[in-house]
Order: sequence, then C-alpha cells, then structure tokens
Amino acid sequence: MTLWTFIILLAVVIPLVLLWAYTLMDLFKREDLHGPAKVMWVALIILLPFVGMVVYFVTRPPTPMDNPPKKVPPPALKPGGDEPDS
Repeated sequence: MTLWTFIILLAVVIPLVLLWAYTLMDLFKREDLHGPAKVMWVALIILLPFVGMVVYFVTRPPTPMDNPPKKVPPPALKPGGDEPDS
C-alpha cells in the first residue's frame, strides 16, 4: 500500500463507510417507516450507497431532535398578586 492509497483510504473511504452505517442506523431507528417502505430504503442505500444516502437525508422528515423546542417565558405575574395572567 502506497502512502497516497492510505491517505485516500483515510480521507474518503472511511468517512463514507461511517456515514453509510449511520444512515442505516438512523433508518432502523425510525418508527414512522414500516414494511415495504423501510425495505425500499434499505435496498436503495445498500445498492446505491452514495445516492441512497443523499436522497434519504434530503427526503427524511425532521425529527424532534432536529427541531428543539423553543423556550417559552413563564407567565407574567400581576402586580400585587400571586396568580399569573391568563
């Protein structure tokens, strides 16, 4: 193995394999896909790895972790009272 082959392996192949594995793990963790839809995605990701990964992440709906909830300020208290405004 030459130095350039090793550098290409580290810089290109290993990150792509890790991204491919992450894509499959993300697919299997999804609870909104079942049966034929999940099988179709697995086949696409395995048969066309790069294209399948790109299409999967572009078309994947956002999850709660992708959109964290916005912080809502607590209700303001009325002057002289302990009850919040309704």
